[in-house]
Amino acid sequence: MRFSTSLALVACVLSSSAYAEQLIDFSQTEGFGLSQDKVMIKNIRVDAIIQNPFDPAHPTITSMNYDVPFRFDRPTLHLVPELGGASADTPARNCANLTVLVNNAFNGNVLSGASVMVGNSRSESTNTDGNAVFASLPAGQVQVNASSTDFSPSARTETLVCGDNRLALSLSPTQGAGALQANQVRVILNWGQEPYDLDSHLTGPQPGLSASGINEADRFHIYWWNKTSDDGVVGVLDVDDVDSFGPETVTVSPPSGQTHLRAGIYRYSVYHYGGVGTLADNTSVNLIIGSDSRTFTPPAGSLSGAGDLWTVFELKVDNNGSISVLPVNTYSSSNVSSDVRSGERSATGYGEVESDGLFSQRK
Repeated sequence: MRFSTSLALVACVLSSSAYAEQLIDFSQTEGFGLSQDKVMIKNIRVDAIIQNPFDPAHPTITSMNYDVPFRFDRPTLHLVPELGGASADTPARNCANLTVLVNNAFNGNVLSGASVMVGNSRSESTNTDGNAVFASLPAGQVQVNASSTDFSPSARTETLVCGDNRLALSLSPTQGAGALQANQVRVILNWGQEPYDLDSHLTGPQPGLSASGINEADRFHIYWWNKTSDDGVVGVLDVDDVDSFGPETVTVSPPSGQTHLRAGIYRYSVYHYGGVGTLADNTSVNLIIGSDSRTFTPPAGSLSGAGDLWTVFELKVDNNGSISVLPVNTYSSSNVSSDVRSGERSATGYGEVESDGLFSQRK
């Protein structure tokens, strides 16, 4: 059976943005029958390049996951996506209000005077509290862009509902304190008002490091309790936010005297420490490598609340400094809060989720 035409249509319909390129990934999908001629395919990942109006040379890659029902068309032997039942033939209602908080990813300070654009037509500047406020927006999916002088722009796709909506975008400095160098990597976590506390965890290679309560041998572990790698240089938790929205920001640098990151596997995870709801509520992770960025949003899946872990991605750094991004997008649950151990991968391939048995210490 052929999927390409149908899934290209799915990607276009499910997004309100114009994408220059799309990649559709079935590797994590699962399906089940709805009737004799209908099937549900869950967790289809769509990677899309979003053209950023503030910086056309550096578009943002956004990964999103969809559950799509398909109808089997017997004459053509095609699976055809069932998209008409959503809101395609219902006029958009301007019933959504949106507040966008813009802050400095390096230190968490709010940015006043930043420009925020919703869709292709609505634009506002942030006030002294770092908020840009929009009223009477159509409910549904929309692209939100933010920019400010001397900062890298940021974008994310958000689904607005009728009533009040809030989200945060954190911008990485390009000048002054915290300016990201070409050989550095930065990971920025933002979320909503609830849960109020999500934790960033980054583990990575550090040969010669002995095992302790917070790491395994030859692996560093950065999180709220251990904000720098043990050499104090390679990895730093720049911001640890505990009261909603973020950012939580981690910056990774080459070891002293070297020109590229230490070779090995780096793993980034998000842990739900406190607050109601789930870590999938309004959460995004922005990975910046040099002048390029990629945004991850939580996949479809079962979450219970505090104690859930989202293992987001791994970075594979080769000896010559080249970096490969390896999406994981896997949940685990019933973990003790705080010590996501560094767990060296097995030989089974990339995208290995942390084992529940390696969660050992309380916050």
